[in-house]
Amino acid sequence: KYDTNADGTTNYNSVTMGGSNATGPVTVHNVAPGVAGTDAVNVNQLNATSAGLNNRINALGDKVDANTRMLSGGIAASAAMAVVTPVEPGRYHVSGAVAGYNGQAGIGFNLLKRSENGQTTLHAGVGWATGGSKAIVRVGFGFSFD
Repeated sequence: KYDTNADGTTNYNSVTMGGSNATGPVTVHNVAPGVAGTDAVNVNQLNATSAGLNNRINALGDKVDANTRMLSGGIAASAAMAVVTPVEPGRYHVSGAVAGYNGQAGIGFNLLKRSENGQTTLHAGVGWATGGSKAIVRVGFGFSFD
């Protein structure tokens, strides 16, 4: 029933459930789904919203986990591209390495060519990793001087 204002008139903006004889909270049954912004929501609507929100949070968590694996794999692949060591002039050098980071593994290979006069080097590397990472490539150039 509607509440009563202090002057005894009916307050059509306020309803108290159970009236003066209520011994506790009142449950309202068979409430239609709210439509307007000021309507009440029923439990079915609340549960549907909660389930949808949980699904989106779980999907976001899955994306974060996948990105973490991919990034960790990229770090492992980068670390696996071993440092290229200097070689005698005119020679080639091939190296390889494995590395791990945050549960992901990477493997890398490098190739170096030193010029005949020994002053310049050209080197390249490639690395792959677990976790959905893409191949990493690099090319470098070096110059030696006194």
